[in-house]
Amino acid sequence: MSRDFSRRAPRERDGRRRRLVAFAVAAVGLICGVVPVAAKLAQGTVVLNSEVTEKVLTKFSVSKVGGSLKLKLTTAKTGWERGAHQLELLVLNDEEYFKWRAMMKKGSLCRDRNALASRRHQVALPHPGATHQALGYEFFIDPESGDSYRLDLSTGNTTWMHPNAHHEKASAIVHRETSLSVELKETKTTNSRAKVVEYGVASNWFVVLSDCALEFYQAKPPALHYELELKSNNKHLPEELRGLGVIYAIAWLGMAGALAVFSILAFKEYSKAKSVHALVLVVMLAHACQLTSLGLEFMHITVFAMNGKGLRWRYTWFAADFAAEMLQGASEFIVEFVLLFLVCGWTTLSMTVSGLGGSLFASLESGAGGNGARPHPPSGADGRQSTRAMLTSVLKSFFKVNSDDPAVKYRVDLVAGALRSPVNMLKRGAETTIGVVILVFFALVHLTLELMSRKYHEDFEAFHDHDHWPGYALVFMRVAFAVLFIVAGGSTYATAKSQDQALAQFIRNLLVIGAAWLLAFPFVIFTAQGVPLIWRERYVAGGCAFLQCTALAALGILVLVDGSFKKLSSVAGGGVDVAARAKLGRRGFRAKVAID
Repeated sequence: MSRDFSRRAPRERDGRRRRLVAFAVAAVGLICGVVPVAAKLAQGTVVLNSEVTEKVLTKFSVSKVGGSLKLKLTTAKTGWERGAHQLELLVLNDEEYFKWRAMMKKGSLCRDRNALASRRHQVALPHPGATHQALGYEFFIDPESGDSYRLDLSTGNTTWMHPNAHHEKASAIVHRETSLSVELKETKTTNSRAKVVEYGVASNWFVVLSDCALEFYQAKPPALHYELELKSNNKHLPEELRGLGVIYAIAWLGMAGALAVFSILAFKEYSKAKSVHALVLVVMLAHACQLTSLGLEFMHITVFAMNGKGLRWRYTWFAADFAAEMLQGASEFIVEFVLLFLVCGWTTLSMTVSGLGGSLFASLESGAGGNGARPHPPSGADGRQSTRAMLTSVLKSFFKVNSDDPAVKYRVDLVAGALRSPVNMLKRGAETTIGVVILVFFALVHLTLELMSRKYHEDFEAFHDHDHWPGYALVFMRVAFAVLFIVAGGSTYATAKSQDQALAQFIRNLLVIGAAWLLAFPFVIFTAQGVPLIWRERYVAGGCAFLQCTALAALGILVLVDGSFKKLSSVAGGGVDVAARAKLGRRGFRAKVAID
């Protein structure tokens, strides 16, 4: 019996392996098959009129080898006969585009600013009176006789001929449609040994559709539907995004290795204490969100390089790009608040209370000292604090305006106390309502701005530049969070300094490092304006990915590796009886999660 089982076990394991391999192959096939191979990088609808005579369709960067542009325009058959038209496709490089945009903001005629473009291509739509078209020919009906005749577009000659008699099949014109191809390549010259050498350079191109004739009369022509296929060195991936896949892959491998190590360390601590602290779970959740985001973004950029569409909502139900952005935002949000909770004393002040038997925890909890007592607030501070009063006190403390006022100090201490125990924050009374307000406010605003910023992106969402108002609002929100972090951490440091020098040293170091990380993101965004356009997205993408991965790795090391932090905090449960540790719940998984 045992011999039969020993023979059967390897076969069962082999069968499981084959099923896993088959499942993996099917999953890869599904991911690669959700998007068709044929692709257009950009498509949409443009409405030109007397007020809007030009419209920027897209921006694309090509390598030094060069690239190509294919435009397909479709519009209604009628409606273009009312007035003159001068439909053009402008392809402008960086220098031309910024001069063109400056002239538009300053106020100028369409034809004057369009003269800046070195590449101007006339867009010829089929004649509105044509009934059929074939390659190089259009067919019309003579209004007097009612007979059909053919127009040779190359010579202008006409011949009496019915469309069915043409040597090639002529298609009936239901709408007006035209196509155009343009080579995208910028070259520079240099002198070498008395010879002029021409060489290609990587370049950005802005595609603009224009009809300058419209500004001279009240014009309302039909909408134009466009499809653009752009390639750089025969690939859909723009030159400015080349190398992002390598960044994502390296970051993913590093994060995966770190998460594996942290998981092993967390399991060892769980085996010893039969519980795991909520802080450990939160940090690992943020790590998992970031790891998944990097993996999804790598999948998106890989598919995008193949077909120019990628994994986006408009093309497939498997919207890896959208999911990557949301997970990236969730990871950043978790890291921000974990830093804020830690600098306010989460997991550390409770250990100080038990070790010193003092009033540190109680003083921050109530705004004064006294072994958990709740004294009356100082003069000028009401017992029930409004959210507005507390936020005003935070700003006064940061900008050193009446920062020594007892009422200001009292309210700042209440903010720090509200953010010290995130697990119990929702169970507190009126004095800690500010913690809930801060948490919910930042979460909703962050989510709203992330969603609103999507309409300003063409190719990617996660890790991209924030050159639009929702992006700058996100930067401002990070600065506001840094202000709150510095003020709340400063309040905690001032109180801890007189109680425990080791704890004060830790909070000071965390305050410096956390503030530097929070302000590094605005620094990257604002300094990106000085980076050449061809490198800007890679600069922002690499910078943001590096900052987030570094923060997560540092938090993981702090929580699971750093021995000095474990001595100060309750995360490791050192010196605390297992049964005495406060738990998130009484049964199931919640009973194994320790809290403060």
